[in-house]
Amino acid sequence: MDKISQLPDELLLKVLLFLPTKVAASTSILSTRWEFLWMWLPKLEYDHSMDERKSLSRFINLNMPLHRAPVIESLRLNFSHGYTGSVTPEDVRQWVALAVTRFLRELSLDLTLEVNPTKLPSSLYTCKSLVILELKGSNLVDVHRTSCLPSLKTLILQGVLYADQKSLHKLLSSCPVLEDLFVEQDGCESEHFLEAVSVIVPSLQRLTLKLCRGYFFHRLVINTPSLKYFKIEDYTYEHTNGIDDDDYFFYSDDMPKLEEMEVDSTYLDIQNFVCLITHVKRLSLCLPDQAENALYREGIVLSQLRRLKLCSCTINWSKLLVRLLKDSPNLQELEIHLDGAHTNICEDPPVCWENELACVPDCLLSSLQTFKWTRIYGSQKEVDLVKYVLSNARCLKTATILFRSSDIFSDSLLLFVLGVSQDMDKISQLPDELLLKVLLFLPTKVAASTSILSKRWEFLWMWLPKLAYDDSMDEHNSLLDFITLNMPQHRAPVIESLRLSFSYGYKGSVTREDIRMWVAIAVTRFLHELSLDLTFEVNPTKLPSSLYTCKSLVILKLEEGILVDVPRTTCLPSLKTLLLHGVTYADQKSLHRLLSSCPVLDDLFVKHNGCESEQLKTFSVIVPSLQRLTLKICRGSFFKALVMNTPSLKYFKFTDYTCEHHDFSDTDFDFDFDYNGYSFYSDDMPKLEEMKVDSTYLDTENFVSLITYVKRLSLCIPDQAEKALYREGIVFSQLRRLKLCSCTINWSKLLVRLLKDSPNLQELEIHLDGAHTNICEDPPVCWENELACVPDCLLSSLQTFKWTRIYGSQKEVDLVKYVLSNARCLKTATILFRSSDSALEEDELEMVIQDLSLSSRGSKDVKLVFV
Repeated sequence: MDKISQLPDELLLKVLLFLPTKVAASTSILSTRWEFLWMWLPKLEYDHSMDERKSLSRFINLNMPLHRAPVIESLRLNFSHGYTGSVTPEDVRQWVALAVTRFLRELSLDLTLEVNPTKLPSSLYTCKSLVILELKGSNLVDVHRTSCLPSLKTLILQGVLYADQKSLHKLLSSCPVLEDLFVEQDGCESEHFLEAVSVIVPSLQRLTLKLCRGYFFHRLVINTPSLKYFKIEDYTYEHTNGIDDDDYFFYSDDMPKLEEMEVDSTYLDIQNFVCLITHVKRLSLCLPDQAENALYREGIVLSQLRRLKLCSCTINWSKLLVRLLKDSPNLQELEIHLDGAHTNICEDPPVCWENELACVPDCLLSSLQTFKWTRIYGSQKEVDLVKYVLSNARCLKTATILFRSSDIFSDSLLLFVLGVSQDMDKISQLPDELLLKVLLFLPTKVAASTSILSKRWEFLWMWLPKLAYDDSMDEHNSLLDFITLNMPQHRAPVIESLRLSFSYGYKGSVTREDIRMWVAIAVTRFLHELSLDLTFEVNPTKLPSSLYTCKSLVILKLEEGILVDVPRTTCLPSLKTLLLHGVTYADQKSLHRLLSSCPVLDDLFVKHNGCESEQLKTFSVIVPSLQRLTLKICRGSFFKALVMNTPSLKYFKFTDYTCEHHDFSDTDFDFDFDYNGYSFYSDDMPKLEEMKVDSTYLDTENFVSLITYVKRLSLCIPDQAEKALYREGIVFSQLRRLKLCSCTINWSKLLVRLLKDSPNLQELEIHLDGAHTNICEDPPVCWENELACVPDCLLSSLQTFKWTRIYGSQKEVDLVKYVLSNARCLKTATILFRSSDSALEEDELEMVIQDLSLSSRGSKDVKLVFV
């Protein structure tokens, strides 16, 4: 730490500013040089989400009065999202008062958790240095008459409470240079609710209002002659009934500098809003149907309007759009959007605009350059409106259409962006090859929608070499009809890939005959890749026999709901990647015949859900060319043997688990561990470099020959296998990386054995798999009596040590210390403690960290990291 400790305080403090304050404070344990350095930080941020032990209040109370910075630039306190600590209103007042005495410039206070409102100290309202004030939640705004905030430029009041009806007015009056104001008035607490909101601030430039209106809210008054941006959003409080009771009076003086306005209202005092929107340059509207006809009188021209954004959630939105287009001769940007929160208001907004247009609006003929429509349904009326804009907008440069996806993923949007120019001449002149590359970025059904653009595009998508159909894109269960209609007519001479996924509860009428037909058609087009997921199928689908003789097929992925029924004449001469995930086999020889027909297979993944089919009692993988193999086997009383002959294998991952249908935990049956045993046999794998084993049963004698010569090894094995894993005298001379799961009783004894027998080990990781925490909640560490001398790998080769999900017990700490003190070549040691379920209190955890930090090191260059 000598070099970094020699840096000047100013530079070190800039580094610490990137950390939450409590984390920065933890650097005090590093050395005396760092002990009090963090206490000079000019910005303090305390967030309860960083507080696992609910001691944040105590920490702030202890350190806030002792903080040494002469100026506190900002103080951020966040006790929202269900904080259950012991913070009190008195604590908050004390912390704010202390910060004010240090020339506070920014205060952000979120007390969403509080039931009882917190009254802030009166000194806050006379703070001459304060520039930014942000109050959220149960802050009680109680402003005295002598308030003065001469430097305040930004004020945010989100869901706060007010002591009386004049509190907001007095606060705003005390801010002579205020530029940016955000007010959200919830209104649910009638005792502290404002019946009238008055914003009279001559200096204000940006104003955002979110008002909950009800029968008690009567008036909104605005006097802001310098305003440039104004956003207003009002909504009805859920406990009120009837829109007529929610009316409120709105009055505003002229805003000659207003350039941008956003309105999202279910009620508008229309006449008083007209003067505001007439001269704006950018306008965003979401209005009730009642406002469409009364929005502005005939003859008004929005001559300054350059950008218009209109929400399509109401019945008459398209009629309002037509009026605005006719009266905005200089409009350059138009966006139609359906707000995600408004989709329930009008599920499929109608489009009724044809009879409203006697002639083409001037803005389309002379100025409109950008057109965007988000969350379009794709109805014929909508398509006609898009065509109308495209065909008449002479200056249009960009049109962006974002289609709605299925209701399952209602927040997802399928993005289709198309650059257009006059009559689309330029893009239409591009070669087919380039246009097809663009369309390949889209799901096939979305790419097909480009056929509506012009005759040039009508059949272009049908030359796509890659087809992907996903039921999550199918909003109206019309995907089946679409594929059945278009698949036989597809024009691409080669289909590079076909991906079919019906895995998310698909409710269409797709049948096994449909699937077979689609696959058969693709095979005739020299198919390279087939990916088929039929999770929705209850009865498995038998694929066409032509698939198993497809000479061009390179990748085959089959998941769920598929019957692997391989004919004797099978031959897949080009297949290199095969994935079989939970498929069903027609007979015992199906898998063997399939693998035997793949002479160049490189990569094989098989997940065998033995509970679903008892056809495969012996699992044989005999593939001379195979280089990567992943096996996930559900074993049960019917599963007898695993046989392997893969002399070229380089990577092998093996996972087995007990089939849930054979769980005897709730019976009186005395479950024998060997009940699920199976024999394992494998020929030598001289090229094997990496192996991962996660098994609750191992025929250990036959596994030894596989792991002896690997370079990278990951193990999670049962306690029964620990003693029998390998006999004395075996040395893992090639092993460079070892990863061991600590979920079993004797894991530490196995670790000691492996360390002693791995003289060239360079990387060691101990981890507790998240899925295995229930197997052994607090795995014991029993290793001391197993070591007579320090293993050679610690003395000569180990460079990286990592332990994830450590509990922090004394035995674990001792094992970490042992590695740190004896590993002479160690460069990095990373310790990741378990969080909420750890038995250690925060103080105990800090003591453990300090103990390890001060422990002896065998290597001077080791970097110790705690997470």
